[in-house]
Amino acid sequence: MNANRLTAGAIHEASGSLPNNLQLFSNGDPFSVADITINPFSVLHDAIDPVGFEILCNGVKVTVATDLGFVTRLVRERMKGSDCVIIEANHDVNLLKQDTHRPWSLKQRILGKTGHLSNDSAGRLLAEIAHERLAKVVLAHISRECNTPALAESAARKYLAKAGMNHIALTVAKQHEVSEMIELS
Repeated sequence: MNANRLTAGAIHEASGSLPNNLQLFSNGDPFSVADITINPFSVLHDAIDPVGFEILCNGVKVTVATDLGFVTRLVRERMKGSDCVIIEANHDVNLLKQDTHRPWSLKQRILGKTGHLSNDSAGRLLAEIAHERLAKVVLAHISRECNTPALAESAARKYLAKAGMNHIALTVAKQHEVSEMIELS
């Protein structure tokens, strides 16, 4: 298990202990697991020192960014040049605003800079960082109440099509099932 110092501190505070196999890393400092290089980078979310990951192996780059409310320049830079991107497409803004089960304060948190990315925000980011070698996009962290896989996929496809990037395979991760295997070369 790997965590940065602040996250490890929060785990220790909440549980009273830390896993024996915990390896600490620092945001921005790459570390390796076997032949995989992992570069953790800071993201904006209302958690203790949240990170995204740029993962490199045999010339292939996968970037993972979920639990972020705002796309910073750093997030954009880490995603550029990826062969595969796993990105949050948490909510449809209209469904979130119409949700009668969530208080307005929670809606504001989700919509804020340290909340979650909407379908449109994720789509705009994808269009900006897409390139010919980007082969696969996985939309993740889909809200059960304020989104649907179809809405998330439709928004991403719309933005990618506007950018002329129709070659990219797009899937939506399921919450309670293992996703399909992704092979990249």
